[in-house]
Amino acid sequence: MRYLTKTAILSAITAVSLFGESELQTHTELSYMNSAGNTEAQTLSLKSELLKEFSAKDSAKGKVTALYAEDGAGDATANNHYLEGEYDRKFTEKLFGYVKGNYSKDKFSGYKYRYNVGPGVGYSIKLPNPDHKLEVSAGIMYSEDKFEAGNSSDYQSGELGAKFGWKIAQGLKFKEDVLYRTDMSDTENYTLNSVTALENKISDILSLGVSYSLLYNNLAPEGTEDTDKIFLLSLIIDY
Repeated sequence: MRYLTKTAILSAITAVSLFGESELQTHTELSYMNSAGNTEAQTLSLKSELLKEFSAKDSAKGKVTALYAEDGAGDATANNHYLEGEYDRKFTEKLFGYVKGNYSKDKFSGYKYRYNVGPGVGYSIKLPNPDHKLEVSAGIMYSEDKFEAGNSSDYQSGELGAKFGWKIAQGLKFKEDVLYRTDMSDTENYTLNSVTALENKISDILSLGVSYSLLYNNLAPEGTEDTDKIFLLSLIIDY
């Protein structure tokens, strides 16, 4: 199943790149990272996001992140990657449905891999201030966790998400992204991820960004931390 999920994600990313009449929109971040928790490192990271609009109602997204770092002795201190693909369909101006899958692999987290795939719905909430944007979502996923110890767990999970954006001034914006996911048969098995970011545009395609991520795993594998804290200083390229 995980190979099917991984193939589907890669196929979605390829489709985003190759098909559709509209231009491909890309968002790339080159970042300096100082992290604490399961990954103790100072390194460079790369994140790339793709968006393709096939029509006024249909669009697809892809995301790829990668991180590798070594300490002064040449030993790896960080080694992980993340893939995500998503297809969106608008039902109304504010209501949309989606199908998405994601796959993550982190050598120092206690997991060999984790993946989730499934459908959901989202809604854009109109706020009094036109410079404020809020989008909420809910989905039901099939999830599998493969542990370094050799055992694995597959289960049905539910997720709740919220994305808030604030255009503070011309070229300056604030973003907050929160995602909660829980095992529907064991609510003690849950994760909560929060990303807070500030971006300042310095040219048509370049921005400077700063972000702070808090990644919490309530049932972290034995011998690992339950919280990762990631601080990023980024050069952002949009085109």
